[in-house]
Amino acid sequence: MPTTSKSIQLSQRDLAIIRDIARYKFLDTFQLERRYFVEIKHRRYDPADPSTEAQRANARHRTAANRLTQLARYGLLSRVFAYPKASDNPKIGHPTAVYYLSPQNLKNLQTFLAAKSKATAYEEYQDLATTANHENEFSHQYLEHELGISDIFMSVEASAIRHGWTILFWERTSPFSRDIREEFIIETTKSGANGSTRTMREKLFFNPDGVLGLQDPDGFKYFFTVEYDNDSCTIPEYNKKLRGCIEYRQRKLFPQLTTHYANRYGFKVANPNVGWRVLNVTPDNQRRNALFQDSLSLHAFKRSIR
Repeated sequence: MPTTSKSIQLSQRDLAIIRDIARYKFLDTFQLERRYFVEIKHRRYDPADPSTEAQRANARHRTAANRLTQLARYGLLSRVFAYPKASDNPKIGHPTAVYYLSPQNLKNLQTFLAAKSKATAYEEYQDLATTANHENEFSHQYLEHELGISDIFMSVEASAIRHGWTILFWERTSPFSRDIREEFIIETTKSGANGSTRTMREKLFFNPDGVLGLQDPDGFKYFFTVEYDNDSCTIPEYNKKLRGCIEYRQRKLFPQLTTHYANRYGFKVANPNVGWRVLNVTPDNQRRNALFQDSLSLHAFKRSIR
């Protein structure tokens, strides 16, 4: 197991990377590169020469990968490798490093800061959320899904800054949240050709991938449940997720969800019966259109999810 060393020097960027990885749960090299290494330039980079842009991109990626690798080797980050897509070209098909923060990483950070006579600085990091995974085993499908959720919230944060919106809260609830997850047993009665009836029982879940609260510059608040679809389930299976949201609404549970997050994140809501929207993010237009077409049977477009 890697251990921390007094020889490594942690910059403010390194510490910010550690915080962000804890906050998002999973981030890969490319996501971290875009966030923290955009200013890296090749020593021969000439902005007037378009041919050197590739050199700049390569230098940026190498710098990001090398620094993240170093942080992992010193035990300050944990990582696994995912294969985002298959390719006959070995330069394209190489694995991508996916980083997360384990409980041991947090202990190593505490040891490192103490060795640098900065023990009190650890107070800022001691409550960071960690991802416990002693076997270092995550399925490719799981990692792809979780990285997609990270992309959603990173995009929302960047867009909010550009347009002057306030993020009241965002929270990843995938794969499940003990705080808000609900299970429903639905009974439906079907009539047979001979006049007989049969009762069918079905289990539905309210278990979104994430939740999000926004406030626009005029002070209006908007709340969303977030579903990230990476085309890994059938359309009927996805339809059940939407029906779970509808059942949650019919049981009038959304007002208590609003109150729950208002209390947790310290903002005020004049009316907890404010509407929620279901934000569905899909990998491409074809999948989006197929899911939308199927959802029309639920008539959800006529409902305010309250």
